[in-house]
Amino acid sequence: MRKTKRLIVAVLTLITAMCMCGFATNTPKLNIDKRPVYARCNVSEIISDAKNNYSDTSSKYKDVEIIDAGVVKSIEKNQKTLTVKFLSTEVKVKTDQKSEVAKLSVGSNVTVYGKFDFESEKKKTISINADHLINEDVKLSYDYYLYGGKRGYSIGDSTSISLADNRIKYMIPNDWVATEAEAYDKIFNSKIYSDQTGKCYYINRVFGNAEPEVFCIFYFDNNYFLEKSGNKDKTEDIEKEIINNICPKEKDVWKGIFTFPTEESTSANGVEFDHYVANFDNYRIEFAFTPVKGINADDNGGICVVMHMYIDDSIRPDDVLYVMNSLIVSK
Repeated sequence: MRKTKRLIVAVLTLITAMCMCGFATNTPKLNIDKRPVYARCNVSEIISDAKNNYSDTSSKYKDVEIIDAGVVKSIEKNQKTLTVKFLSTEVKVKTDQKSEVAKLSVGSNVTVYGKFDFESEKKKTISINADHLINEDVKLSYDYYLYGGKRGYSIGDSTSISLADNRIKYMIPNDWVATEAEAYDKIFNSKIYSDQTGKCYYINRVFGNAEPEVFCIFYFDNNYFLEKSGNKDKTEDIEKEIINNICPKEKDVWKGIFTFPTEESTSANGVEFDHYVANFDNYRIEFAFTPVKGINADDNGGICVVMHMYIDDSIRPDDVLYVMNSLIVSK
């Protein structure tokens, strides 16, 4: 593998340097398994659909993190199982969050974050494994939510973006559109710039924050950047080379306590991510990688590279997680 060209330099130098806030750990914030994006659903309607076609309903919803609101009808003594009524349908809800159950009582309004458990096709039984149970009467008006998030997201309020001959597709909130970077010729190298296979957003502008926060996504073309060798099949080596190229000091930590990838996660769309967190000067840079299929048999494909850059380690990356949850790549 020959050394890759420097992919992103101007993104980091265009932002005003600020004092180092320090990063407590290299734990990824973008692990979509640990910080799921919950899709608003009608539990009553889905239960009804399952009675008519259990298999299809299970296939459609078994991996989807869902959110819906109902009323508590009963709570078992172990405080691990509740019965919640969603519109006209009562459903068993299981959870390990005893402290959250303790705040509920029969008749409480409750918002349930979790996943369906399709227990038995023969009996057509369905329950919900709840990540969180919030005692509140909430009107769910958006399509997607994050637990503890400050805002929801709707497809109707989002813009669809595609890159690399439509092999990479994702949604951004509409208020991201005005934050898209200019002068891409000074941000990406000539290949990514000429092929228009990268985007960059200064998302701190969405909320009027002075401290920089940047999101980049681009397609790394294995055919162009790498020599024709067996190394192309070693995806993790390619990903590490991308990190080393952008954050040269990371070469010193591969043999240390940090492993690669730090974590892995999978979105509801089945997109599998490798995660790693690095430092560049004052910035924490979190990477998420996922392979992208080539156009044809002669095309070795490449990698979709997600980069989230910021200084303040206390930020919540809800917008970025929403975008990652929407990501679809050719596999």
